[in-house]
Amino acid sequence: MHMGTRQRIYGRGASKGLVSVQVALSIPVILMLIALAVYVGRFYRANIELLELAQEAARVCSRNLPPAEARQCVLNRLNTGAPRVNGCDEAQSFSNVGTTTVVYAEEDLAEDRALSLNWLEARVDCVGAFGLPFAGIDQFNLTAEAAMPMRLGDLVE
Repeated sequence: MHMGTRQRIYGRGASKGLVSVQVALSIPVILMLIALAVYVGRFYRANIELLELAQEAARVCSRNLPPAEARQCVLNRLNTGAPRVNGCDEAQSFSNVGTTTVVYAEEDLAEDRALSLNWLEARVDCVGAFGLPFAGIDQFNLTAEAAMPMRLGDLVE
């Protein structure tokens, strides 16, 4: 009988206590990993929303507007849309119209031909209101850029 009591003390009962200590020590690590996944998900979502906003502004404003009006259209869309992005506190918008010129010089052509393309750029910079408090990071800076070719038709500036 004395042997059976000794086995119970050092046998299964001791390993059950060890497992519970291991679980208790691993729970904070698991909770930190879950919190990190939530924060990274929020960051990624805000980044995607800003990118969609910049792409939509460039796409909508690049059609049949003169360059000055297209730039203003982009700024208006970015300034009204950026505050609605979840976690975007301070947003700065930028818009530009650029020109790319390509010269085609082929043997089959009678003369060299220069073709120009105007493009509209939209960029929004955002200071994210969320951070990783346990890592000492208070905020994130997000940037999204998009560019579209301008469709001016017969309009000339």
